[in-house]
Amino acid sequence: MRRRSTFKPASHLLCWHCVRALAALGLWCLAHPAQAQDDITETQNELREGPPGTGELREPAPGAPGTGELHRDPTDVPHATLETRETPPSSSSPPATLSSPTPTTKHAPYAVEIEGHLVWQWNSSELAQDDGIGVGFRVSIPVIQYGPLPGFENSLAVSVGLAWASFLGCRARGVACSEDDFWVPAVAQWNFFITPDISLFPELGLGFRDAVAGRGAKCSGDCRRSALEIHPAFWLGGRFHLGYDLSLVARIGTPWLELGISYTM
Repeated sequence: MRRRSTFKPASHLLCWHCVRALAALGLWCLAHPAQAQDDITETQNELREGPPGTGELREPAPGAPGTGELHRDPTDVPHATLETRETPPSSSSPPATLSSPTPTTKHAPYAVEIEGHLVWQWNSSELAQDDGIGVGFRVSIPVIQYGPLPGFENSLAVSVGLAWASFLGCRARGVACSEDDFWVPAVAQWNFFITPDISLFPELGLGFRDAVAGRGAKCSGDCRRSALEIHPAFWLGGRFHLGYDLSLVARIGTPWLELGISYTM
C-alpha cells in the first residue's frame, strides 16, 4: 500500500495562515471595539499627512473611506440633464425676461415747470394809446400727471405767475402820459401731448391787474392813478420740446401774447 503524501504547496500554507490571522483579528476587534476604532482613526490621520517632516497635509480623494462623500462617476449624468443639453432652444419661444417692458410715453413726469417769457399786451380799455410790451414768468405744478382724460396722454396743472407790461402815450386830455400794468394770472392748464416733441394746452382762469398811470411832462394830476381789477384770462398755448427738460413756449389769448422758454424739473 502506498502512503499518501502530506506535503502541501507553499501557497496553500500562506493562504491558511492569512485566514487564521484574519479570524484572530476579527475576534480581537469584537472583544475590543473602542481600541479598534482608535486604530482606524489613527491610520486615517496618517494617510492625510504628507511625508514625514514636510508639514503638508494630504487631502483625501473624493469618495475615500472615512470622508463621508460618495464617489460619483463624471459620466453618470441623469437622463433629463442629457436631454436638456442636447435639445436646442426653440426659435418660436420668446426669450425669458425679468419684467415686462414699460410702455413708452410722450412726456416724462415732472414736479414743476418754470417759465420766463416776453409779453405783448393788447390795448383794450387801458389809459395808454398803444399796445404794451414787457416780461413775465410762470410756475406750473402738475396735479394729475396722467389724466384726467383716459385713452389719451394728457395732464392737468395749476399755473400762477407775474407779468409786467409798459405802455407809452396816454389818452387823458390828449397829453403825454405812460402806463404800467402788473398782472398776476392764476389759471388751470390742461396739457395734451401730441408727439414726444409737441404739446398743446388751453388755460382758463383769472388775471389780477393793477394799472398804474405815470405823470408826464404835460400831464395834469388826473393822469396819475392806480386801479386794481380782476379780469377773466384765457390762453391757447403750445410747446416745442428742445430736450428732456427745455421747451419753447408760446401763448395767445387775452389779455396778451407770450413767447418764452420753460424748464421742467
